[in-house]
Amino acid sequence: MKPSWMKQVLNVSILIVFAIITWYLYPNREQAQDYIFELGKPWTYESLSAEYDFPIYKSEQQLANDRQDALQDYAPYFIATTPITPKLWVISGSDMTELQEQGYEHLFILDKSTHMAQSISLKQVYTPKTAFETFQQDWQPNLQLDTLTTQKIKNELIQSVSLTEGVVQKGQKIVDRGEIVTPELQRMLESYFKILAEKKVFRHHSVLMQIGLFFFILMAITLLGMYVYVFRPRLWQTRDLLFFCVVMGLVIFPAFFVAMFFNSNYIFLVPFAWVPIITRVFYDARTAFVVNIATVLIVALLTPASLLFLCIQICVGQVVITTLNDMSQRSQLVRTAATILLTYVLAIIITSLAKFGHIDPLLTWKFPIAMVFIFVLMLCVYGPIFIFEKAFKLVSNVTLVELTNVNSDLMHRFAEEAPGTFQHSLQVSNLATDAAKRIGANALLVRAGALYHDIGKMEHSMYYTENQGDGQNILLTMSNIDAAKIIIQHVKEGEKIARKNGLPEVIIRFISTHHGTSLVRYFYNTEKNQNPDQVVDPNDFRYPGPTPASKEEAILMMADAIEARSRSLKEYTEQSIRDMVNDMVLQQVNDGQFAQTPLTFQDITIIQEVFTERLITINHHRIQYPTVK
Repeated sequence: MKPSWMKQVLNVSILIVFAIITWYLYPNREQAQDYIFELGKPWTYESLSAEYDFPIYKSEQQLANDRQDALQDYAPYFIATTPITPKLWVISGSDMTELQEQGYEHLFILDKSTHMAQSISLKQVYTPKTAFETFQQDWQPNLQLDTLTTQKIKNELIQSVSLTEGVVQKGQKIVDRGEIVTPELQRMLESYFKILAEKKVFRHHSVLMQIGLFFFILMAITLLGMYVYVFRPRLWQTRDLLFFCVVMGLVIFPAFFVAMFFNSNYIFLVPFAWVPIITRVFYDARTAFVVNIATVLIVALLTPASLLFLCIQICVGQVVITTLNDMSQRSQLVRTAATILLTYVLAIIITSLAKFGHIDPLLTWKFPIAMVFIFVLMLCVYGPIFIFEKAFKLVSNVTLVELTNVNSDLMHRFAEEAPGTFQHSLQVSNLATDAAKRIGANALLVRAGALYHDIGKMEHSMYYTENQGDGQNILLTMSNIDAAKIIIQHVKEGEKIARKNGLPEVIIRFISTHHGTSLVRYFYNTEKNQNPDQVVDPNDFRYPGPTPASKEEAILMMADAIEARSRSLKEYTEQSIRDMVNDMVLQQVNDGQFAQTPLTFQDITIIQEVFTERLITINHHRIQYPTVK
């Protein structure tokens, strides 16, 4: 059933409002350093002129060469500690070794009294050993290294090297569109962007850019809305659309913050993989893929290398969707985080090689730290998953696995208070799970729903034949209408017990719909037979509903009725079981119980065949064990 027009307007409004909020918060300015260019490649932006006077800074290699030239005549300074006549300069062996290793050919002797220094060749300086070998006398070092003066002179020489090599005047053209970026032009551009960054100068979007930006965002969100409306109409609900908007905003708005106050390259540190992870946990793989595409499209315009950003995030998103195909354990998140880390590394390396032909930026210390940071963020995703599950009343596979634990307190109580019904629920869950797997429905959801569908029978359990060990059916002592009301009441009782024990709404739906609006036929037919001349109101014997709305709910309804009906068969042959299954399902179909579900006739045929095969296996003949004579 399609939503009403008011619901349709509300759903469309959610997407439009999200687009407007995203556009309003979108950084309407770009940092100057967000330009991206390569040496030897054309300048792809508009012509650029200087808004301020700025110096042209030398490259690191130029500075290193100039400083090397400045230190060409530099040598360490020594102080004479003992005057010797004639002048014989002696230094320690360790000082001599160090001077030779560093390639010095001379040194300076500083006169503290006059602050004058004289240069002498290293060949004129002796060590105690060489002095003894030359003069056959013991000589002690009379020159001592002046560390403070040496370092001071060295720093002064380094600081004397100019950091710049020219000045660009305000208004002077820096580069034209299409001009090849030469080493000189690269230094000029980098110098200009450095000045703009220091002055915190931004490039604001024009009116036309703002208009284009709004429609670009609206286009990305519209693509998501069209996909949901056409291919996932069951998700065209206020709750689901709000979920998609919130999970997208979870990474879009932090990306805006990073772009506004930090370098846009840091946007890669925003955990975009959270979007496909969180969406895949609660929805199918295709939906997670589309939500991820819409998210990265919106953010891509913020990044200097939009195409690289899109390629990397799409690869990561696809890996997430694949590894979380059926997440039923929390440990899968750890494996997914490790896989995401590996994917990021490979994707960044491959795209860098394909685009730039090198991976030099990846070899710095920042890259491994960034990868560790991303890995930690991926491990933290379980917190948002838990919050989304509670806030939007969704159920993850991990929660379903916990719900199918028959050792839980509620299941223990169920087994003790209504043992026959508990066993019936186990059999129904097995039947329903097999059928769900065969038609591609959510088998884990069906199993959980089947285990809890009859928990309402814990209240007054002895009214139900499966719990009556002595064969005394109390309901047969009542009027048919009263007996039917008691049977019907187990649905409402089940809903109360489920809510009291905090079961998710999706499980409560199974409790509410497992009989749909069908009749309590035993007492309805009995009433008609006992009163053939009276009009029997079927509403007195009808379950309140609602009818099933999903494949999973429909499967449970069939499995519940067939498992109960199978216990009344007089003989268990393949034909009797097949006839019973077909008759029961046909009765429900004719009664309109599956009108709101997406089940096809092919699905129903497959389900009937699964139930038949399963019941034949369960009720197969066993050999009789011989007794010892």
